[in-house]
Amino acid sequence: MKIKDILKRPGNKYLIATLLFAAIVVFFDQYNFSYHKKNYRELENVRNTARNYEEKIREQNETIKRLESDSAYIEKIAREKYMMKRSNETIYVLDNDDEN
Repeated sequence: MKIKDILKRPGNKYLIATLLFAAIVVFFDQYNFSYHKKNYRELENVRNTARNYEEKIREQNETIKRLESDSAYIEKIAREKYMMKRSNETIYVLDNDDEN
C-alpha cells in the first residue's frame, strides 16, 4: 500500500492525525513524557524527605514527653550532653589509648 492509498480512506486520515498528535504530545511537547517522569521522581524524593522529617518530629515529641515526666532522664541528658555534674561529685575522664 502506498501512502496515497492509505490517505484515501476517511478513517485512516483520522487515525494518522490521532497518532501524529499523540506522538507530538508524548515526545515533543513542553510537558512530554520525560518531563512528567522527572517530576514524578522529584515528587517521590520530596515525599521521602517529608516522611523522614515526620519521623524525626515523632521522635522529638517522644523525647519531650519523656523529659516532662522522667527526672532521671533529664539528669541523664544533662550529664551526657551538657557535661553537668552535681556539686559534691568529682568526674574523672579516662583516656583509652590502645597503642602498643
